[in-house]
Amino acid sequence: MPPTGDTNTGARTHKMAQSGYDIRYNILRDARDMLFQEWSMKCETHRRNCDLAKKQIENMPEAPSVDDIIARAEDLYDFVCRK
Repeated sequence: MPPTGDTNTGARTHKMAQSGYDIRYNILRDARDMLFQEWSMKCETHRRNCDLAKKQIENMPEAPSVDDIIARAEDLYDFVCRK
């Protein structure tokens, strides 16, 4: 019987292959996570700069849009596909 999921058999580890949908979902999720982490850091930097300048917080950076996330996912996918 073939292994299901992650099965550690000593020195070898078997994993089930991911479907194309799983791969696309993971890349899309990773792109979203990357962009929101970058956005969060920009927001925190903006807050600190406003605090240091004793200014009211205005004009916060915009959150990533769906189009931004898709564009980043396409960049990641292209990178993975290159030889």
